[in-house]
Amino acid sequence: MKNLKEELEKMTGKDVVLAMVRGLEKEHVKVDMTSFGISDEGVCFGCAATNAICEITESKFDLTNIDYRDKRSAYLKVGTRLLYSLEDALDSLRFGNINSYNRTIERLGFLNLLLPIPRMKLPYLTTGNYKENLIHYVNYANSI
Repeated sequence: MKNLKEELEKMTGKDVVLAMVRGLEKEHVKVDMTSFGISDEGVCFGCAATNAICEITESKFDLTNIDYRDKRSAYLKVGTRLLYSLEDALDSLRFGNINSYNRTIERLGFLNLLLPIPRMKLPYLTTGNYKENLIHYVNYANSI
């Protein structure tokens, strides 16, 4: 498993967007945009942030470590503040809220900021619409 903090330090904003897209395409955990990580009847669920983190670290959460943020941070070997804030930043990204993503990621001390979206609005990704809307995020990433 790759170190989350070290990987984030190397990433650009474009890399982060594409990691979220690839994570959702691969569905490291079953997509449920209402949760950062839960399990139910033996299945792990998580949102765009959960899948992006799995993609960045080349890891996969399981039933023993997905249900609580403190378990996820211990599994990833990062502080809970980093994980909490990163999940929030990635959640802002899937809402299409670049300003909120930038504020959160900057407070964490990372430089992988995203550019504002001139005349382009990113769709709000939901459990039911994310597959058809990922192309908008790819287009945005390729424009920065």
